[in-house]
Amino acid sequence: MPALDIVMSPKEAKAAIVCMRFSYRGDYLAVAFNNEYRDDSQKFDKTVGANVESAQPSFIIIYVNRLSAKNPGIKLNSKDPYVKLLKFQIPFQNF
Repeated sequence: MPALDIVMSPKEAKAAIVCMRFSYRGDYLAVAFNNEYRDDSQKFDKTVGANVESAQPSFIIIYVNRLSAKNPGIKLNSKDPYVKLLKFQIPFQNF
């Protein structure tokens, strides 16, 4: 049954979720994060269009269903339905 309770809460520091996609059978979950957080104390370079000191790329994390046959044995005793499998860092600040 659908519920409004929090089922899983991955915490990636200072990153907003841009998109979430499930695979067809629900074995995988891909979450795209935008890591363009800025506060007023950071220096912004107008020529580059990004922060000079902390230009962090955005990233994508692939999760696998804990109970799926596709899980290679990662955190089988976890209470979360999906566990972290891969992390891709994409240097979008160069484009």
